[in-house]
Amino acid sequence: MKRDQLAAEVAAKETQRRVERQEDSNRETANRLAASADAVRRERLSAGRLRDELDAATAARRGADPAAVAHCASAEAAVDLRADLFGRADAAAGELAAYADAASIAGQQCERDFDALTRTP
Repeated sequence: MKRDQLAAEVAAKETQRRVERQEDSNRETANRLAASADAVRRERLSAGRLRDELDAATAARRGADPAAVAHCASAEAAVDLRADLFGRADAAAGELAAYADAASIAGQQCERDFDALTRTP
């Protein structure tokens, strides 16, 4: 009887330890996801500022001497095309980076949860 009670107490303590470790893992994951989301927001703001600067430079170039602009029309079109392509590539890279961060964070949480269930202190 006493042995059964002791075994139940040990099992209860182990269950509590596992629950606490998983709660810690959940908090850490939430913090990492929030930090990743903040980094994505900062990157998007930075990319937006860069696009705004490029748009302003393009608009200033278009407002220049019409004869000079006509002479450089094909060069301007190439610059605009490159700017558009780089903008799209930057946006796609940002999306991929956000996805990779989220997948990495989720995988690390899975590892921590597994360790909480299988390893003893």
